[in-house]
Amino acid sequence: MATHQELPVFDHLALDFNKGGPRRAFMEGYFQGLGLWNADRVKEIRELCMEDVCTRLAAKSVKRVGQAYFEYYVDKKVWYNILGHANIPFEDHPWPSSRSEMPSLADLSEGASWYYQDWRLRKWSRPESQGESSKAPKSEASAKDRVTPGPQTQPAVAAETSQKSPAVAKDTVVRCDPSIPFASQARWRAAAAETARQSSVASAAPKPVLGQQAERPLGGQQAYGIGSSIWARNPPAEPKPPAELNPPAEPKPTADYSADVSKVTSSIAEIFLDVAAGKSAKKEKEKEHVAADAEEANAKAKRLYQKQQDAHAVLEEELNDIANKRFDIRSQKIAEAKAKAVADGCPEDDWQHFEEFDDRKAINPMNEPIPVRHDFGVNEVNWTGPMAPNPEYLEDIWDDLHLRKYRVGPICGPFEIALPKWMDFHDLVLGNDGSLFDMIEDEGLIDTDVMITWSVGNHGPISLIVGPKPTRKFDSQDKNQWLRVRNTWMKVGEWVAGVYKGHPHRLTDFLRYRQQQEIMGVSFMSLDDVVSLLVRLWDKISEDEEKAALEAQITREDLDLWIPQIHAILGQEYEYASQIAKAWVFRDGSNEIQRLRAIEYAWALFEPVQAYEWACKVQDEVFGRTN
Repeated sequence: MATHQELPVFDHLALDFNKGGPRRAFMEGYFQGLGLWNADRVKEIRELCMEDVCTRLAAKSVKRVGQAYFEYYVDKKVWYNILGHANIPFEDHPWPSSRSEMPSLADLSEGASWYYQDWRLRKWSRPESQGESSKAPKSEASAKDRVTPGPQTQPAVAAETSQKSPAVAKDTVVRCDPSIPFASQARWRAAAAETARQSSVASAAPKPVLGQQAERPLGGQQAYGIGSSIWARNPPAEPKPPAELNPPAEPKPTADYSADVSKVTSSIAEIFLDVAAGKSAKKEKEKEHVAADAEEANAKAKRLYQKQQDAHAVLEEELNDIANKRFDIRSQKIAEAKAKAVADGCPEDDWQHFEEFDDRKAINPMNEPIPVRHDFGVNEVNWTGPMAPNPEYLEDIWDDLHLRKYRVGPICGPFEIALPKWMDFHDLVLGNDGSLFDMIEDEGLIDTDVMITWSVGNHGPISLIVGPKPTRKFDSQDKNQWLRVRNTWMKVGEWVAGVYKGHPHRLTDFLRYRQQQEIMGVSFMSLDDVVSLLVRLWDKISEDEEKAALEAQITREDLDLWIPQIHAILGQEYEYASQIAKAWVFRDGSNEIQRLRAIEYAWALFEPVQAYEWACKVQDEVFGRTN
């Protein structure tokens, strides 16, 4: 097996792992990354696993099993068989999904398993003891070896002719073809049984045994023994007494196997009716899901379109206000230039020579679409995150870094932080089809050997987890990796603390901005401060979850109103945008910090250094006015 230090990442974030197609595509990609994928070999393994699963289900007297459960069970066995053949420890590459997420045995959303039903049919129609009917009973002693005392004038008849009328053997194989309509099954089986019976009648006639002479008719038989020697004189013929005419024995009636055929037919009917019912239920359920999904998607699309129209109206209103502000700023600049000209002993008309130019272009091009978001909490998320790091590795790193004292409050496990139920996970982390979350890796916002994932509960994601990437080889002695895991976890913890406060900033935007701040040499909160903040805020929102959820929703709705205003401001050249943005922060005389953070993060998407330097100056002024 080839050794791969760097393995590609195969996230099943944007797919349902309980679906066979996406799950097997994930398996193929994952084992290709490990250098273990051989399509022919995997096909053989899968066939063996399917037989094994059928045997296990039959041993538990399972008559019907859902297609989703059967395929999931088989794929899981294939996963561990591939690892087992390569002598790779299972704990290094565990099954990517938890046991609680396995489909139910009775889940018929995809119908009943055709393979298991066919397997049961094959087992039902197989003889109980293969080949017993073909074994002829041995005679106690052959005629050739039998010793008869004294001279014989008439040999004994060795072959025994059965007086019983032959019938179809009980163990005759009568198979069922699932492609034949069920209404024809009884007639088909009856015809097969009659053919087998006639074959048995033909084979019941006495046949010569290998090594023995064929039995002659009684009238043409010769005596054997001493008197039958070719050198002996033939004895005189004696008159034969007339043969007694015995009436032939009445043949026994043909055995009636209609009950057995009826039993088999009834069982087949049960199986096929179950399959048909499962498929019908599946189709109806799929129709309902499709209709409900289409209706929900249509409602979301209409609502988003309405929000976009409202945003454009707000944008136009803001642009009109900005035009007036630009005129005021321009007039002030001309006045300052004239004053400098006069101070320098020049006439006012020469003010253009004293004007300070700022050639910095617009921060946000106006042709960029307005980043309108869906309503708060409208998109539910039930997907599991990418394959989680090995729990044992997380425990080891946690202990080696002496972090056990931080297992408090929302820190629910090694490098794991709890999330509030009301959090809009789709908007803040995932994005449409996982597009936002994918940016974390695509843009290299965290270390390449570290990953972020999440666990899912009854109401969606319940925690974020940071750890070593499971698709890369783990070195338990790599202390630098320990520190990289801890540093990434601290960043995630600081962002989660903002979520507790109701901040609407996305994880991707936070990590991107934080990366730029690290390059700039900005100092951040210590681990003690991050954990202390998390615990304090978690306790606060736990006291009144409804209040915390309402505050987060209000903050988000404020952002929905501010987004088009910020978009219009950042569409101006820097010399105008910086001043108009500052005035916007203090516009209403309240929520200055919240407004400042909203425009800072929007600005940082395009010019992070400018955004940070500008925000620091405005923040000092905010605190100065407050004090």
